[in-house]
Amino acid sequence: MIVSHLFSSQQPMSGSSLVDAALDASMVANGDRPKLFAPIASKQGVRTNSFELALHQIGALAWVAYLEGSGIKSSESQSTVASAYGTSADTMRKWVPNQLAEAFGVDVVDLKIRTAMREGAMHLKFGIAPDLGKIQTDGAAYMRALGFKG
Repeated sequence: MIVSHLFSSQQPMSGSSLVDAALDASMVANGDRPKLFAPIASKQGVRTNSFELALHQIGALAWVAYLEGSGIKSSESQSTVASAYGTSADTMRKWVPNQLAEAFGVDVVDLKIRTAMREGAMHLKFGIAPDLGKIQTDGAAYMRALGFKG
């Protein structure tokens, strides 16, 4: 309802963003062009999935924190996650002050990392080994978001 004035030219509009999103999804599923979720023209050289990449990046940093919390050395944690995500530990360290703080805010990034570290520590306490396969799966999803096949 808050954003209904932004889409006042789109008919029919119910005034409920969830109803409108469902209606638009139904129309797209039946062959119509999207109205609410239509692609926005991007500038040359500017990614159209920056937020998606930021979600993957915060996930990578959370994996590092989780591994550290579960007793794995910081350098080994960073190396494991960097390898899965097809990047370097140096690049991952730059994500927090740059893209992630801009996309989510510093507090959200810090909370996500602290929570992951606590979860790793709890798993260590109860003898639950880290699932390295999940890190590989998340890293592969990040690589696909970057445009790599795989």
